[in-house]
Amino acid sequence: MSLDARAQLVLQRLRNGPAGTVELQRSPIVHVAKNILDLRRAGYLITTTRTSNGTALYKLIGKLPDAPVEGGSPLRVSTPPSSRAPRTVPQFGDVAAIREMRR
Repeated sequence: MSLDARAQLVLQRLRNGPAGTVELQRSPIVHVAKNILDLRRAGYLITTTRTSNGTALYKLIGKLPDAPVEGGSPLRVSTPPSSRAPRTVPQFGDVAAIREMRR
């Protein structure tokens, strides 16, 4: 996944340490959350902490080791359909089946 220029700016800033929404919006970045989402889709691990004033503080943790390089295919975490266990739907009042699903 190729990152656009604004996502690159966010990444560059986060490499220097945590940054808040307001700080990132002072630069030419308008849609901070969209750029964070693009970075996460590209394989970057970024935490979000809500501050007391309702804004977000973003912190770059690293990049997934098996994440695609820029320009590669998008990240996909999925189980192939053939390996999924069939899901049973419990009938109303079937307490044993409901307990089994909660495990």
